[in-house]
Amino acid sequence: MNRSQKWILGITLLVSAAMAYFLQDIILSLLFEPLSYVWYALTLLYYSIAQVIVWFVLMVSVALVAFGSLYGEFRLAGSMKVESVPVSGPIEKLAGQISSGDEGIYNKWLVANRLGKLAQSIFQRRSGHEGSSNSTLDIGVPGAPAEVKSYLDAGLQSTFADFPRRRWFSPRPQTPFDLDIEEVIAYLESKMEEHQ
Repeated sequence: MNRSQKWILGITLLVSAAMAYFLQDIILSLLFEPLSYVWYALTLLYYSIAQVIVWFVLMVSVALVAFGSLYGEFRLAGSMKVESVPVSGPIEKLAGQISSGDEGIYNKWLVANRLGKLAQSIFQRRSGHEGSSNSTLDIGVPGAPAEVKSYLDAGLQSTFADFPRRRWFSPRPQTPFDLDIEEVIAYLESKMEEHQ
């Protein structure tokens, strides 16, 4: 605060104090006396009513408030809209399985199975046999590397129960699913580009 602001503040406080001293009778008669009469009348009214009635009115009001809040919750629960979860397609499910990071044999087999079905549909479209239920990948896969073919065939023609689980303190058994999944995806992408 600079010096002029201090002077203004000091003068304002002096004027306010002088006005409060000279106007105290007016403020008392206009504000405090009517408020004290109202307070006195409310006090007389409170003591003149029987306490049973006061407690009854209080309990009824509490019950109404409780019922109103509960009724509002039930009404809101009935009228709330259920938000539907978006349905994920096969590609989103496959991406979720791949990114889950689970190293178990079931997850690996499930990813191989889905990639095998995807490869099967790619090769069936390519060879013009759409709708065929052939489960082998012999049709149209002359250029597939042996590891990729065994990976996809194991996913399509076997179940996860066909492969041994890892036991405690034992080395992990070798399965066709140990192949890096990026090799399989790169191969399938190349076949899709050739088809287009």
